[in-house]
Formats: sequence, structure tokens, C-alpha cells
Amino acid sequence: MKPRLSIVIVSWNIERELPRTIYSLSPHFQLGINKDEYEIIIIDNGSSRLPDFSAFRNLGIDLQAYRVENPSRSPVRAINLGLNLSTGKHVGVFIDGARLASPGLLFRAREALNLSPRTIVGSRGRYLGPKLQRESITQDGYNAAAEDMLLDSIQWQRNGYKLFDISVFDESSGPTWFDNICESNGLFMSRALWAELGGFDERFQETGGGLVNLDTWVRACALPEIFPVILLGEATFHQVHGGVMTNQGSIEKYEELHKEYVEIRGKEFERPEINPTFLGNFVAMPHPCELSASLYNHDVFAQNMELHKQHEAMKHELHAAKLKNRMDKAEQLFALKRSLKFSGKDSTVTNGRILLHIGHFKTGTKSIQKFLRETVGAPAFPVGMFLENMHLELSLYCLRESIQQEIHRSEMQKVLLGLDEADWPRLRQDVFKTVRAQVESNVPRIIYSNEALSLVREVSELDALFELFAGRDVDVVMYRRNPSDFLASYELTLRHLGFVCSGDPDSMTNLRHDSWLLDYESRASLWSSRAASVRFIDYDAQVTERGSVIQSFAEIVGLETSVDYRENVTADWLGKLRL
Repeated sequence: MKPRLSIVIVSWNIERELPRTIYSLSPHFQLGINKDEYEIIIIDNGSSRLPDFSAFRNLGIDLQAYRVENPSRSPVRAINLGLNLSTGKHVGVFIDGARLASPGLLFRAREALNLSPRTIVGSRGRYLGPKLQRESITQDGYNAAAEDMLLDSIQWQRNGYKLFDISVFDESSGPTWFDNICESNGLFMSRALWAELGGFDERFQETGGGLVNLDTWVRACALPEIFPVILLGEATFHQVHGGVMTNQGSIEKYEELHKEYVEIRGKEFERPEINPTFLGNFVAMPHPCELSASLYNHDVFAQNMELHKQHEAMKHELHAAKLKNRMDKAEQLFALKRSLKFSGKDSTVTNGRILLHIGHFKTGTKSIQKFLRETVGAPAFPVGMFLENMHLELSLYCLRESIQQEIHRSEMQKVLLGLDEADWPRLRQDVFKTVRAQVESNVPRIIYSNEALSLVREVSELDALFELFAGRDVDVVMYRRNPSDFLASYELTLRHLGFVCSGDPDSMTNLRHDSWLLDYESRASLWSSRAASVRFIDYDAQVTERGSVIQSFAEIVGLETSVDYRENVTADWLGKLRL
């Protein structure tokens, strides 16, 4: 099956930079696009030493590499070779293979391309470092080693949007997000439009192609009935590598390249006057100087870098403060337990067992909870403190602070709980009293069901939860679902519940194909460290074979059912959000 999108990248003596570029375009880094939806074609234009492409095999990319025979100093023929070799309906071109892509670049480009058959998509370019790179190099001694340290300092592979924190717009892309651009290193359009354009003009033979990239954007914008789109919040990031204009440029050099442009076009170069559509959003909030031309100032970035250093120092202090806060909470909890007379017998008395159903989101949890309410009921299936079928109190009590904060910022909290953040200390006390009373009762087996417990991934969270369960053995049952179907369904629910999907790999809204939410093995190992038993059930297999998950869960509980208990309360929550 042909991919929907092809990416053509030109490479020339960028052995250090190219691996980063390829990683940034891989499914490990790009959001909202699957590996089988695009291909990457690398055209080497005569490098003295070829990169080891076998090192990229574990990235899950459809990667093809070719080398130009009898290469010239201009990359234009290499680009056109790549266009001819590509197979996608749409094609994007990176004339400079030393540029990293932001995490949503391919998703947004594809989204824009679907707006019209005659869409061309331009993305802005940025320089890594505090200034225009030629200034950073000549004035501040910026080089590859300094750039390596800069990139390592932000751990860009974990959150690519942090690249915006250590970069500035290049000369062709600023001064603000809402200005027209002169060129685009990530230039996308349909295969048909590339053919209509005639690809890149091979008359441009200066080193690096001269002004051919600017010429291509101008000609593309001049096509009949064209629909130009410039992306917001996404960009490519230039790594220092001795580029003709980006790193070695001067007025004299530009005039030399401009002379070739005039000879070919018969006129001086001018930025195209277009009224583009701006598409995208800002995951990384821009500095005000990048939003308003009146505030634009390159020196501001240097000030921001100093503030960043101060911020890092403050983070260490904040970490110590958080640790102290956790210790204070532990002491308060210990005092609370003593006041409630839950003494040392907690860890030794056995009152029976707990069956803990952890409904991984979008795996029939509401149907199981309805089944338990109607066939088991209280006290074996206790009434939830907030919603009758759901034991939300368990996750609210034990989930780590970062997840609690994400819930606070969403609409979900007030829809489901009707609580403000200030109410949570009292809530924790109420949860402790309620659950401990249930656990210490004489009911031989208690069943709890909570899908938010699928967000547990730290030992400290389990410690808090199993403190509630002390005195009983716990058997865990969790359903898991096909990753792509789960992510699609989960994303829809998150967006409707007011969550903002994040590029942070540790977020509960991480929807990348390698999201920790899909790492069932690690969580099974974590739960096994506390629970008496842990069992995973394949949601898709149960739905295919039996029509729902109810029969499988009924067998675990030891009950029979002939009733269809399928239920989805997400629609009910969404109705509340619209009121």
C-alpha cells in the first residue's frame, strides 16, 4: 500500500546532524501520524562519508536512501530525484537535512493538505542557539559542541516542543508567527502540484542551491488558485553545520547568490505577497516578541536564556519543597490513622480479599460497573462516594500530584465531583475513613472498579492505595485494548472532557504510539509487586468472540449473566459539559 505522505531529505556531509533529523521525523517522535502513513527518502548529494542507515532500522520508519551519481555542489538535482522516487499522494521537501522537525509538523502538514487539492504548506525555520547562527558563531563562539550540550540540556527527545525554548526565527521566517515567509525548509504539496511546478529549477547551480528554496516558495505561491497555508506552533530547527548562508552568510555572499537569481528570473527577489491561512496551535507558548512585531528583539532571547538558568536552579529548590510536602502529608496521614484507632493490626489482620477491577480507559468499564451494581450490589460492591458505580475515591486518594493537577485543569473534575482544589485535603480524609471502614468489615470479598487507577505508574502511588487495603489480599484484573483503537477513542474522550493533549511524555494525555499508557508489561510488573495476583484480559478478543467483556468478568466473579449490560456514560458527561 502506498503511503499518503513522502518526505524527501537532501544530505551532504551531515553525519552528526542527520541522525537527529531522522529521529525527529520518526514515529517515536512525531505525534498524530502512524508509521505506515508516510515514507522518508534520503538523497545523499556526494557526502565524503555516508551515514550508517542501519542504525535507524529500530525507529520503525519506511526509510529509503539513495546517492546521486556525479553530484554537483547544488542540491537541486538531488531534490528532483527524490520527488521522482517518492510514492506518496503528498510530498514534503527538506532541502537541508540538518534540520530537526517539531513533534506535530507532519500531522499539521497533512491536516492542511486535506483542506484543498491546491494547498501548499509552509513551515517556519528556526536556528538553535541564542541568536541568528552566523552571529552566534562569530560573536559568541557557538559551535557543534556547544549545540550538543544545549540539546542535551533540554532532553528534546522526551519533549520536542522544548526546542522552541532554545531557538530563534531564522531570517526568512520572522519576525513573528503571523508574518509571511520567504521560504520553507519543510515545504509540502500534492504530487500533482509538484508536477505542475516542475519541481526545483535545476538552473540554480550555486553551492547549496543559492536562492532556489526561496524561488520555489515564490513560484508555488504564484500557481493559479493556490491555497497557501503557514503552520503555527510547528517548525524546523537548524543545527549548526557550516551552511552556505545559515552559518557562513554575509552581505557579499548573499549578493553573489542573488546575482544568479536575477540572471535566471530577470528580476530581484521579493517576498511573495500572499494572504495565507494560518493553521495550528501553540503547545510551546511563544515569547510576546514572536507574536508582535513591535516587541521583536533578538536580545530578548539572551535574557530568556539567563532566566532559564535561574528557573532550573529554582526547580531544584522546588523538588526539595515537594519532598518535604510529601513527608508532611505522610505524617498527617499517620496522625489521622492513629486518631481513627487503626493501629498496628492493619498489616496483620486478614478480613478476606479484594477484587480490584482496573478498567483501562475505553475497555467496557461502565458496562462492568453496571453489571456489578445490578448483580452484586452493596456491601460487596460498595456504593461509590461520588458516582454510584465508580470508585473514583481510590484514584483521587493515591494518584501522583502531576496527574491530579491535570485533572484539576480539566472540566472533568467539576462535572464528576463538583469540587474545587481547596476541597481535596478534606476529601482525602473522608476517603480514608470510608474505604478503611469497608475494608475492616466482615464482608468476605469486596469488589472495587476504577478506570483511573490505570494511570498508576509509581511505587509511591501503590503504597498509598494499599495502605487503604491493608489487612486484605488484593487480586487485580485489568482489560487492555488494541493500541490504535484505544488511542483514537481515548483522545476523543479527553478532548470533550476539557483536557488539552500534551507533548509531555509523562502526561495522562500522551497519545503517541509509544505512550506509557500502552506499556502494559511495566504496569503488570508494578502491580505484581503488591497484589496477590494480576490478570490481563484482551478486550478486543472478548468483544469479537462474545460481543462484550461482561461474560469474561462474570466468570471471574463467579456469576452468570444473560443480560446485555453495555453502557457508555461518556455521552452523559459530555451532556453535562454542554449545559
